[in-house]
Amino acid sequence: GMAGLSGWMLSGAGVTALTYGLFLSHLPWVMTATALVVLSLRGRAPALVTLLIAVVVGGIVYPLAGNWVQGGGWLSALGRNLNLGHGFVDFGGAGTVFLVAAGFALAALVVWRPQAITPRHEPPAVQLPLLAVVGALVMLAGGAGWLWSNPLQVSVLTDVALLRGTLNVVLSAAAGSLIPLVYTWFVRGASHPTLSARGLVAGLIAGMALGPFVQPGTAFLTGILAGLTVPFVTYIVDTRLGLHDATGILSAAGLPAILGLLMVGLLADGVAGLGWQMTGLDSHLGVTGQGVSGLFVAQGFAVDFPGQFQAQLIGVVALGLWGLLTGLAVCVPLGLITHNLERSANRRAQRREEEMVATGPMAVPLAEAERSLD
Repeated sequence: GMAGLSGWMLSGAGVTALTYGLFLSHLPWVMTATALVVLSLRGRAPALVTLLIAVVVGGIVYPLAGNWVQGGGWLSALGRNLNLGHGFVDFGGAGTVFLVAAGFALAALVVWRPQAITPRHEPPAVQLPLLAVVGALVMLAGGAGWLWSNPLQVSVLTDVALLRGTLNVVLSAAAGSLIPLVYTWFVRGASHPTLSARGLVAGLIAGMALGPFVQPGTAFLTGILAGLTVPFVTYIVDTRLGLHDATGILSAAGLPAILGLLMVGLLADGVAGLGWQMTGLDSHLGVTGQGVSGLFVAQGFAVDFPGQFQAQLIGVVALGLWGLLTGLAVCVPLGLITHNLERSANRRAQRREEEMVATGPMAVPLAEAERSLD
């Protein structure tokens, strides 16, 4: 389905313990998606506008995207309805959380350009690199537990798959931090803590997309690819496009999410995910026990290509466009309103300054002088 039409406010006869568990497991997801967009607008958009955007992202944009994937919606049903693998597979919310948030944030960054740019020679505040590194490590610790909070997903995985998924996330995150660290050390003679932290987050998000569906070595290589994109995407976004993405949502979240999700369609080995999203409950492609599969599968399993890759591609395009288009629909009107209000306020301030100059430094503005004569 496109949207959930029942169970509003967790009410109704169909509400079970599993329903409450699903709701609680998605709270961190919706908070993360909202926070990413809000933080990307820090110092750019007015506080009231930021509040309205947070309500839209948390109340409409993310819930609908989550319903399409984790809620049994049309993206998750691509396997059952169109015979495209196991449908769009997004184990850790890389698409519904980070890709959607990145698309929305891209629209917001285009609408609200930075008001003031810090000179290149001015170093960041001392605490900022430290906070970036600590935040990345906290996100890694939370992400490892976050993966196994969804009762609908955990219930269909074996213990081996659960442990392999956790290992994949850790390996991908570690690999993601290596490339920015080595690259900046080679270029600058010293490592760049912020870029290294972004690389760790990029690897983490790519690993969350992979989940337990690939081999650990594959997860490590995917993390390296995700980390490799961080310095170059940061340069393009900040310098070439002039968007100055201070939070790094595009480089550390958007592109790594796309990379990880597409890798599932290529590198899923079929070992984990039997019956995933109600597809192939006992067997898949005629092979008993086969789970989510891509082009390169383990021995004894059938290749599920291009079906699974097509499902992943459809999901990436749908979620990316959903975030971008809803971002434009919300941010463009709000941006026009705020920009017009700012211009009006600037014109009034300029007129007051001109009146002060015209009547002398010791005089009151002309309007006040005329009122005093009356």
